Amino acid sequence: MNWKPIGIAGCCLWLAGCQMLPDRLPQAEPPPAQACRWSETVPAETILNTGVEVLTGWEFDLDSSDIPLGVITASRVRQRAGLYPGYDLYDRFGSGTHVFGGFGFGRGGGFSTGAMLEFGGRTGVEHEDRERVTVLVERGAENLVRVSRDIRRFDHFGDLRESRSASDAEFCQRLRDAMQAGMPQAPRQEDAS
Repeated sequence: MNWKPIGIAGCCLWLAGCQMLPDRLPQAEPPPAQACRWSETVPAETILNTGVEVLTGWEFDLDSSDIPLGVITASRVRQRAGLYPGYDLYDRFGSGTHVFGGFGFGRGGGFSTGAMLEFGGRTGVEHEDRERVTVLVERGAENLVRVSRDIRRFDHFGDLRESRSASDAEFCQRLRDAMQAGMPQAPRQEDAS
């Protein structure tokens, strides 16, 4: 039997053929709460404009709005100061004491190594939460309102550490109540006649 070397390119092609495909498409987990869907009888423009007023009142910045399409998106950034989060036992410079300063050795990717000397504590390190809310109105006999919310947490280096769907019942109910309080009420049947 005559063996021929496959080579690096052949091995890469062979390994690429062994790659597993996901068994399902990505989904929001946990799924949005039932309170994040409700119907309104007022016009879609009124719903969206009220949503903008409520969210900007809650210190969100309006990222985009398309009233004819029926969607608005707003976000806010909150700085969180405190001790190292639980996921940051070793920072990017390696291990060492960080309460009163310290000296640490670390190793990066590949073959690089390094040393770091730190003075002062790292107890006031800030990380940030970036929260995004989208309000979508599907026009119909009764306008269907859908709310989605996600939160991404970045560490003090700006690296994404957590990302989660946060379309929970408490937030959506609070948003719904605030929006309904700011919207004009639809006329009753006896008032219309």
